[in-house]
Amino acid sequence: MKFSRKLLLWPSLILMFAFLIMRFLFCLSPMVNISDSEPVGLYLLDLSSSKKIRRGNLVAACIPLKFARLAFQRTYLKASSTCPGHVIPILKRVYGVPGDRVVLKKNGVVINGTNIPHTNRLAVDTRGNPVPHVTFSGKLSGYLLLAPTYHLSFDGRYFGPVSRSDIVGRATPLFTFRRVP
Repeated sequence: MKFSRKLLLWPSLILMFAFLIMRFLFCLSPMVNISDSEPVGLYLLDLSSSKKIRRGNLVAACIPLKFARLAFQRTYLKASSTCPGHVIPILKRVYGVPGDRVVLKKNGVVINGTNIPHTNRLAVDTRGNPVPHVTFSGKLSGYLLLAPTYHLSFDGRYFGPVSRSDIVGRATPLFTFRRVP
């Protein structure tokens, strides 16, 4: 039996139409994650700005422009028109929320007096490039996004907190799987 491209056309069109309806009627958008910071797979973003962002939420967010440019140059992030710096949003968990007292140090992140495990900052990336980082100590007015389960994650321990306007939406996994190292 010969495979036909027409067999893929209708399901593809139906899926595209369904995503368009979700986007415009329900403020939902699909996102594919290919990084190791969170499970690889398909996520659904809730783009509604009325949704409260809470500690523990998984969010897609744009990072500060200076760090976005560097992340693109070093291929930490892929190209996209979604965020300033023309990079894709990052997918991370919210660890710090407005009002939290946060200290970002070389040997880890402290939030409200609690050391967050596995948040030591690397001095260099896997190619030997120095990894930039901000120094921060004080009360958050934004959100601190981390992925401490993946030691190579480019997250808030390097670029600091992000504002609410940098958060694209809350993410819900639809279909994910872990990569085998």
